[in-house]
Amino acid sequence: MQCIETSLMRAVTARVALSRALERRVERAFARPSSRGARGRVGKRSKLATRQSLGGGGDMSRKADDASRVTVRSIETATETQRKDVHVVLVTPKIPGNTGCIARTCAAARVPLHLVGPLGFSLDDAQLKRAGLDYWKSVCVRVHDDWEAFYAYWRGLERPGRLVAFSKFGARPHAEEGAYAPGDWLLFGAETTGLPDAAMEACKATGGVRRIPIDETHVRSLNLSVSAGIGVYEALRQLDGSPTGE
Repeated sequence: MQCIETSLMRAVTARVALSRALERRVERAFARPSSRGARGRVGKRSKLATRQSLGGGGDMSRKADDASRVTVRSIETATETQRKDVHVVLVTPKIPGNTGCIARTCAAARVPLHLVGPLGFSLDDAQLKRAGLDYWKSVCVRVHDDWEAFYAYWRGLERPGRLVAFSKFGARPHAEEGAYAPGDWLLFGAETTGLPDAAMEACKATGGVRRIPIDETHVRSLNLSVSAGIGVYEALRQLDGSPTGE
């Protein structure tokens, strides 16, 4: 009898312990969402505070931002190391990763990069920074509010050079000999809509519209960053000649 009672007591004790363990586990499970919510609220408050500290809130900050848009805004400048005979212009790009990759290409080729708004992302976008990480300081990046602002900036240069568009509707191949000249500006449009009509007309009047040939059986277009890389290095090949000197 004593052995049976001992066994029963042990079973009861074990069941009580298991029940308490399950209760604690359930309490922790219900507590997690609220803790995440608290962290989310803190994160939102901290982001708001950061935006305000960087000039993102209040009438004064908005006025300062409006004033900064009057002139060309420079993010990173590496003008001492950049080429002067070719430039890349992205008109209303939408995908931050593409712009970051193009910035990396421009840094490798020592080619200045211009961004024409409205942009489809913030210049603080994490994907943009990851794609162009450690390269922003090696590329001259200037941001223009819209096409009209960029066009006015370009026309105001002492020697503006030509505007050369890249489009699937271009009449001439991108690799045609003599397609590029010193001082050219290579223009690439948005991933979804391409270059606006005003940009296309400006290019037709100066440097023309170039097309990178593709087989459209399975794809409609190349990725923007791929197109920019092809265009940049073909232009450099023609401007600099063969790397082997042949």
